Amino acid sequence: MRIEQTIIDLARRLSEADLFTLTDDAIAANVLAAERLAGRYAVVARSRPAGLAKVRRLLDAFGDGYVPPASELERLLYATLDWPGMPPYERQASAPWRSPKDERVDALIPSSNLIIEADGRRWHTRVRDFDNDRRRDNAAAAHGYLVQRYGWEMLRHEPDDVARSILAATSHGRSRTYQVQDLP
Repeated sequence: MRIEQTIIDLARRLSEADLFTLTDDAIAANVLAAERLAGRYAVVARSRPAGLAKVRRLLDAFGDGYVPPASELERLLYATLDWPGMPPYERQASAPWRSPKDERVDALIPSSNLIIEADGRRWHTRVRDFDNDRRRDNAAAAHGYLVQRYGWEMLRHEPDDVARSILAATSHGRSRTYQVQDLP
C-alpha cells in the first residue's frame, strides 16, 4: 500500500495533531510529497471516507511550497510562528546576503529583517558550531539583520515569551538597521 493511502486511512483514527506530525515527518524523510497526497485525496474524495476532512485541512496547512521542519525543535519554532497575529515568514530561507546554496536560516521575516534560529544539541555539539553561529550572526548584523536564537526549553515551555519577543522585534519595521543598544 502506498504511503498516501495509509495516511488517508489513518486520518479516521488519529487526532489532527498526530496526523500532521506523521505526514510532516514523512515529507521531511522524503518518503512523501504533499502533491502526491493531494493527488490521492482527489481520487478518494468522491467516496468520502471517514477522516477525509482532516486530510483536507492538512493539505491546506501544507500549501504550496511547504518546507517541513528538519527537527522537533524546528517544528516547535514553526508552530509558534504560525500563531494568529504573527508576521509572515519564510522557512529555511536563504541567508539574504549569500547565494541560495551557501547558507540557510531556520526562519526569515523579510518585512522586519529578522532571522530566527532554533538551536539544539543536534547541530551544536562542538565549540566550533557556536563559533560558526557567531560568525553568521555577525554577518547578518553587518547586513542589517537581527538574529534571535531560541533553544528547546524556550520553544517547548515558553512559546508565549518567544512570540512576544518576535513581535517586539518586528515592530521596528523593514528598513531598520539594528544597533548594539537595540539588542535585548
